[in-house]
Amino acid sequence: MKIKEILELTQSKKLAEIAKEHLEFGEKKAKEALKQKIHTLFYFIF
Repeated sequence: MKIKEILELTQSKKLAEIAKEHLEFGEKKAKEALKQKIHTLFYFIF
């Protein structure tokens, strides 16, 4: 699943539900990955 798809799903579902239904790892790992990805995106934008 792509980061963009996960971010879109967070508009209607909790991250824990997304992780349980669509990912091979749990909510904590998903949250850390999203934080890192968003931080990297902002670093390149600014």
